[in-house]
Amino acid sequence: KAHIVHFAHFREWRLHGVAYELRDIVYNQPNRSLISTAYGRTKEFKDKYGADKGRSVSATGYWGDIINSPYHSFGTHCEEKKFFKISNKQFTHTAVDVAQFNVTGFLQELRTGEVIRLEEDEEAPRAEASRGVTSQEMMEKANTWSGEEGDVSALQ
Repeated sequence: KAHIVHFAHFREWRLHGVAYELRDIVYNQPNRSLISTAYGRTKEFKDKYGADKGRSVSATGYWGDIINSPYHSFGTHCEEKKFFKISNKQFTHTAVDVAQFNVTGFLQELRTGEVIRLEEDEEAPRAEASRGVTSQEMMEKANTWSGEEGDVSALQ
């Protein structure tokens, strides 16, 4: 089931610590809550007894793996099989799409007691874009809403 986690999303999480981007904000600071330090010794030479000798070093980073990534909590399992459709040997949806649907469904179920189900002919929804507008048409539309043609700074 972990194959639905897209490489670009996983790489972004590994580099910056943010698995799911929320709202229309830019995450310019990495999430350092999972950072730890590993201590060790370099192998610079061997002493006369054959034991490795070297300097004491420490490395800071995240030492986990996909096994304990945040995608498994909501993004790799869903009762709606439409999210796991494969086309051209790739999933048509990502773990972010699955996670947004699952969290929305859980909140809806807590609020109303009803489970969200997709209709037979209904397509599985895509996650909303998180970093603002992404296409040229949307940028032009957003620029006309701000009243200034060609001013992209109003979007940020």
